[in-house]
Formats: sequence, structure tokens, C-alpha cells
Amino acid sequence: MQLRRLVGVARNRVEGLLEQGGIKLTAVATDPFGVSGWAMLKMLDRLLLQQKLHWVELWRRQVEEVN
Repeated sequence: MQLRRLVGVARNRVEGLLEQGGIKLTAVATDPFGVSGWAMLKMLDRLLLQQKLHWVELWRRQVEEVN
């Protein structure tokens, strides 16, 4: 029973974080943790990682210009 509770807590946390970011995954996926939902979450993760890497690269270039 403990594992089911933890899974529920994790799902609620993911949905809450998405909603804080203005993303309503449940509006486009019946089951956000089904096949389509996981595919969307993976794509979102990749996009966010690319964005972070982009900002890191810009910051690195600015530091090089200063030095």
C-alpha cells in the first residue's frame, strides 16, 4: 500500500508542477502517465534541457568575452 501512495504523491506532484508552469497535460492526454502522456513529458524534458543548455552556452560566451 505504501508504494501506491508514493506513486500517487509523485503523480500529483508532477501534475502540480506542470500546472504551475501553465501546462495542462490533462487537457490533451486522457491519462498523463499513459503512453501519449509519457511521450509528451519526455519531449517537454528534452525541450527544457535544450533551453537550459542554450542559456549555459550564452553565459559561457559572455564570461569568455569579459576575460
